[in-house]
Amino acid sequence: MRTKNLSAHRSFKSIALFICVAIAGCVTVNVNFPESAVQRAADSFVKDLYQPAPAAPQVDAAVGSAQVKNSVKKVSKKKSTNAPANPVPSAPVKAGTEPSTWLISFGLAEAYAQEINTSSPKAATIKARMKDRVAEISLWKAKGAVCETADGMLVFKHPEKAGAAAGAVTKLVKAENDDRDALYAEIQDTNKITDRKQTRIRSIFSAAFKENSPAGTCFE
Repeated sequence: MRTKNLSAHRSFKSIALFICVAIAGCVTVNVNFPESAVQRAADSFVKDLYQPAPAAPQVDAAVGSAQVKNSVKKVSKKKSTNAPANPVPSAPVKAGTEPSTWLISFGLAEAYAQEINTSSPKAATIKARMKDRVAEISLWKAKGAVCETADGMLVFKHPEKAGAAAGAVTKLVKAENDDRDALYAEIQDTNKITDRKQTRIRSIFSAAFKENSPAGTCFE
C-alpha cells in the first residue's frame, strides 16, 4: 500500500513539474516578444500617420478671449463650491491585485501587461518626418509605382508609372526606408525586445501599413 502511495506521489510531482516548465516556457516566449502589444502599437502608430491633421478652428480674437475668461470663471466657481471640506483619501491598492500579477500567475496572456513605447524623442522625430511624406507616398502607391513589402519597407517597383518624377520618387522612397529602418531599431532598443533584425516587428508593421494604404497599393 505504501509503495502504491509513493508511486502516486511521484507521478503527481512529475505532472506538477511538467506544468510549471510548460508555463515557464510560455512566459519566456511572451516576455522576449510581446506579440499583441507590438500589434497594438503598430496599428496605433500607422493609423495616426495616415490620419489627416485636423483643421484649426477660425475664432474671432475678441470672441475667443471672452470665451476663455468665462471658462476660467466657471471652473474657479465650480471648484470653490464642490470642494469637500474633508477630502477622503483613496483606498490603497492591495499588493498582488494588479492585472499584470494575475496574468503572470495564470499564464493566460503575455507575461505582463506590457505596452510598447513608440513615443521616445527619437521615434517622435522619425514619425514627424514620415507624416510629412504620407500624402506624396500615398499618391505613388495609388498609382502602383511604389509597393509595400513583407518586411515593412517600400520598393519603387514601377518607375515607368512615375514618368519624369522617377528621380524624385527614388529619393522619396530612400528617405522613407531610412526612417523605417531607424524606427524599427528604436522600438526594439527602447522596449528591450529580443527580435533578431527586428524580423517580427517589421512583419507586424508591414501588416499595419497594408491595412492603411490607399486602394491600388501593391505588396510584395
